Amino acid sequence: MRKEKIKSIILFILIINCLYLTGQIWFDKKLWPSGYNFFNSLTNVPIVSEFLKILPFANNGQQGDGSYEGITKPKKIIVSGGGAREVYYSNQKQYSDVITLTDKIKTNLFKATSPRFEAVTKEEWQGFLKGKSIYVDYGFKIDMGIMAQSFGSGTNTPFSQLGIVSGIVITADAVTNSVIVCARNSQTGNILKFWSDYKGDELTRYIEGLTFGKQQSQAFAFELNLDKATQGIDIKRKVFLEPLVLLPMNASDMPKINIGNPLKKEGIAVGQKLADNIVTAFGYAPSSLRKSIMQDGVVSYVENSATIKISPNGLVEYNAIKTDKGIRIENAKIEPNQIVNSIAKIARDVWKKVGVAQPPDMVLASDLTGQKGGVYIVEMNYTFEGIPVITRLSAAEPMYNGLYAEVQDGYIKRFRMVLRTFSGTGEKVESTPVLVAIDNLFKMYGQGNAETKINDIFQCYSSEGGDTSVAQWGVELSGNKGIIIVPSL
Repeated sequence: MRKEKIKSIILFILIINCLYLTGQIWFDKKLWPSGYNFFNSLTNVPIVSEFLKILPFANNGQQGDGSYEGITKPKKIIVSGGGAREVYYSNQKQYSDVITLTDKIKTNLFKATSPRFEAVTKEEWQGFLKGKSIYVDYGFKIDMGIMAQSFGSGTNTPFSQLGIVSGIVITADAVTNSVIVCARNSQTGNILKFWSDYKGDELTRYIEGLTFGKQQSQAFAFELNLDKATQGIDIKRKVFLEPLVLLPMNASDMPKINIGNPLKKEGIAVGQKLADNIVTAFGYAPSSLRKSIMQDGVVSYVENSATIKISPNGLVEYNAIKTDKGIRIENAKIEPNQIVNSIAKIARDVWKKVGVAQPPDMVLASDLTGQKGGVYIVEMNYTFEGIPVITRLSAAEPMYNGLYAEVQDGYIKRFRMVLRTFSGTGEKVESTPVLVAIDNLFKMYGQGNAETKINDIFQCYSSEGGDTSVAQWGVELSGNKGIIIVPSL
């Protein structure tokens, strides 16, 4: 009887182990072609998703941990009702609801074998944006082919031909009662519209439900004629904006936030145990490395193939001596999204080693468009309640974002990350009106005869300069590296 009981226990352990290993293959190794994962699609079925919640290998073993799973999610969603407009950010429920709908529409479109499409004029494109539509603003440039593949499309499709985009417009076609998905190439300006097999009247009713009784509180730059340097013969504008820059009509109250540095300890040096913990996030055993502490408190670890530095100012750095000695990423040569996920995983592991159970959200700040000269550059920014937090750390080599990583030939060669935590103070501060901020920007950069082009202007926080931060205006200028924080002059 005892032997039978032992056999049953062993059999049960073997079955659990088999399920675990199978799950690792299904959800991590990807047996299907690049960009497609049958089981990820299957998880959208309600009964399957409920079952997966109890499996230890679902979500890469991070059950209930949503940290960094939305790195490549859109920056914002703009719902226009033809006279009213709502803007949603990632911390809002409406954002998730709209994303669910747009993902269904994109899935229907991208899985079509021969989608109907045609070229669109600039005027028609802008008409979609002003009418009843949903604009998905990614906040970074993405290859339309890569986006299509992530929804199950093949590689040789019209989507791949469109090239690099930064957002898509979804609207209804009243003639065919279907849905139009429209995108503009960010480099060439070419615009294509595709027809998706989704009921147009349903989309229209959904948009009307979100915008009914609302106002046009925000406007695109092209709607205000702020996207042109010349207005008539006699009017010359020194500062002008990209057409799709969204401008709020009124100033708003924004939360004041606390800024924290988890590596800031009493004295100069980072805690030895804490530094050792961080090193393990990069796959190294601290005891196998040569460790030294510099006068400024920086803890340095040296190995034959790499160096790791941890600074009291919150900067964590990894540098491989040679490319092939770096941290290997599986499928890094063919899947940019896999590169982003792998870098995000290291960032998440660093936070765990620091002891922060719920790290701040991060979003992609660089483009998801493929290699440049054989090298992928991945940059990310922190966010607080959907609002970007800009990090500009002065160091031997300045940081322009919260995270920077360099990947070459499938290896992470460099990784730099500034650790910061954020929390609300309970206070709110009225922000500077956006047009006043643009005037202040002109005082800083618009002198002389040179024209200043604004690629984007948005509300943000700064993670540097003190223990608290109030909402400010961040500006991306054409030809300028990093984000400019516009002061209230």
